[in-house]
Amino acid sequence: MAPTLLDPTDSGGFVLGRIPLSRVNVLHITDLGTPFGGLERLLVHTRRLFADRGHGFQLLTSEGGEDFQSVFSRWVSARHYLRTLSAIDRWQPDVVHFHGPTRVVSPSPLLAARRRGLPTVVSLHTFGLYCPKTWAIFEDGKPCSKGFNRRCWTYDCGTSYTGPAPRAFHFLKWLKVGLHRKLIQSSADIFVCPSRQLLEATQRDFALSDEQISYIPHPARCETHVSGQASDRQPGAFLFVGRLSPEKGLSVALHAIKRALPDVPDLQFVVAGDGPESDQMRLLARKLEVSSCVQFLGFLKPEDLRQHYGRASAVVIPSVCMEGGNSLVGYEAMQAGTPVIASDAGGLAGLVDDGETGLLFTMGDPTALADAIIQIARHPKRAREMGLRGRAKLARNFSEELYMQRLESVYARALRKKHGGARG
Repeated sequence: MAPTLLDPTDSGGFVLGRIPLSRVNVLHITDLGTPFGGLERLLVHTRRLFADRGHGFQLLTSEGGEDFQSVFSRWVSARHYLRTLSAIDRWQPDVVHFHGPTRVVSPSPLLAARRRGLPTVVSLHTFGLYCPKTWAIFEDGKPCSKGFNRRCWTYDCGTSYTGPAPRAFHFLKWLKVGLHRKLIQSSADIFVCPSRQLLEATQRDFALSDEQISYIPHPARCETHVSGQASDRQPGAFLFVGRLSPEKGLSVALHAIKRALPDVPDLQFVVAGDGPESDQMRLLARKLEVSSCVQFLGFLKPEDLRQHYGRASAVVIPSVCMEGGNSLVGYEAMQAGTPVIASDAGGLAGLVDDGETGLLFTMGDPTALADAIIQIARHPKRAREMGLRGRAKLARNFSEELYMQRLESVYARALRKKHGGARG
């Protein structure tokens, strides 16, 4: 049975006004419910933390990926609206927590929550509502400061889309995002963002007050990851982990490897991941004549990946888009005591303290990335110190306890809004 909202026998709760709110039953809604993507893994982690603290956790997903039928449900969906009504009536949640932007479900579940009079929390995990092309990189190659506007679809901005009729595609995407923005803003009591960069952009774009938006970075589990020993580290070993797709910037890293090789002759670059650009990146490595020092390993199991984190001198995150969160790969590297070399885009700039826990380089600049690689390879002792400081920062600022305290505080505020009347 799901725990009740109020339990006077439990003294470990947080406070809603003067009411001790020890347990809260939350319905989480997102697209897919498989523990492979970053968001899905976050929800699996959150489910465990909810259970540890006695909260109720229910998850409603799309029950499938993108297909022909979802072309229409992505805009607004009567099916997902009705499924949410049924889930609310069956599970009786105290709060509905919507995770977006979604690609299949649409914001329709928020309308169901509003109909039932439930407080709603909306977590935004990407810049997808700020930028219809999702990268939030303007046509000059720099982070976009314009936000969503009526000319978005006409700009030649960064995007992963390479299909036919790009202008028509981006116009339809702009219409859909505009609709979703209206539905979400009219239904959400509180917005949540996992990075300060995404929070600032969202707050500015939606004209939100401080009470309407909160910063809640994703939690880290430092105790489950073993830090690499000094003897395990290989000064010339660098690691890329992620989907092989344009926004991840692997091409920038391969060009940087080409530039760094004369200064780091024992350089080895491991690529862990797969994706639509897999063949293209292998071809680029051959074209740049760096195939001998680049290993494409494909998707790795977590236990194998941890070994590579422990051996690498640094993990390279060369994203060419604005990362909405603090990067799951960045977390995993820091948990292993491995410094991070990251582009200065979005949430990555908030995760890495340049020169302290890793190095930042100008997004899209292979020369700047090469310089960072050379610096790490030449100064292994300093790199190890960066890794240890990164691990300490993760434990200090991104612990599970802090995550749950922040989340519980947001739920209390959302419930207070309901009890107090008007939506802010």
